[in-house]
Amino acid sequence: GAKPEHYSAWAQAALEDICLRSNPRTATQAQIIDLYAAAG
Repeated sequence: GAKPEHYSAWAQAALEDICLRSNPRTATQAQIIDLYAAAG
């Protein structure tokens, strides 16, 4: 299972992913972490 201590690294990787650049909505690292926490 996903562990909260991994969320920060995953969020950073998501921010660096090329798919985020073409997304019309922006996201901060904190917002991405919140999404992971809500899904977990």
